[in-house]
Amino acid sequence: MLSFASFLHEAVIAPSTEPGTMTLWHGGRLGGGPNVDLHPNRHGRMFYGPGLYLTTSYQQGKHYAKGSRSLYQVVIRKGTDIDEVTVSKTELLAFIRPLRMTKSTKEYVVSRLTDTHPSQPLPARVPIGYVVNWLSDEMNSATATNVRKWLVSHGVDYEIVPDSGKTIVVIYNPKSIVSVTRVHPRDTIEVFDLPATFVGG
Repeated sequence: MLSFASFLHEAVIAPSTEPGTMTLWHGGRLGGGPNVDLHPNRHGRMFYGPGLYLTTSYQQGKHYAKGSRSLYQVVIRKGTDIDEVTVSKTELLAFIRPLRMTKSTKEYVVSRLTDTHPSQPLPARVPIGYVVNWLSDEMNSATATNVRKWLVSHGVDYEIVPDSGKTIVVIYNPKSIVSVTRVHPRDTIEVFDLPATFVGG
């Protein structure tokens, strides 16, 4: 429930103009400042992978800000997109084999990985495909967190996904976040639908 103080709060919510940053919306529960703890995704909320979901669409952010959740404007810094990173198949197999899943699922995933991706290196996006398409039904929060941390350890900061006229950014590395600003009911929003580009290109 919104407090009385939140209704008295008035501020201008404007996108960042600092070079190398992008401003997005998030509907949910976040703390203030850049030190955001990425809680494990709930089951069924990893459509693109295990991370913090941000969007350029004000309406989409507002949709997820219902009930006890809030709307936030989040500024991120330019880093490394998942499509810029490759990993060896040996590394990927070594990571997938210990993951908690049924024996049949694990055998199927390893077989598909070996047959479908015979060459090396592989795009870092490959394990996300396995997580979303084959492991999601068996994915627990610990495994989701391990997948995210594994991506970060290989240099992945985020994934940028064009989606039906808007853009979704999935944050894997919380160090990519510059600031988090909670939007209050009386705040003035300068730009509702945000550009899907970093300031300065």
